[in-house]
Amino acid sequence: MNKKKIIILSVVFLSIVFLILDFLSYRVDKIVKNLIIDQGNQALGQQVSVGKIDTSILGSSIKISNIYICP
Repeated sequence: MNKKKIIILSVVFLSIVFLILDFLSYRVDKIVKNLIIDQGNQALGQQVSVGKIDTSILGSSIKISNIYICP
């Protein structure tokens, strides 16, 4: 294989990996948001609302904004 093919295959591979991680991050956001709402409702007996959740798989972090407990 020549260098050009290796570079093209590497770029394609990295693009696919990036797309998979981006998709997983989106799915994790929805899963975490639903878990917080469901468990909050059960534990508190009140309606729980969550604004935005931003997870970073590579950064191993999560940011949760606007959590409300409605009476």
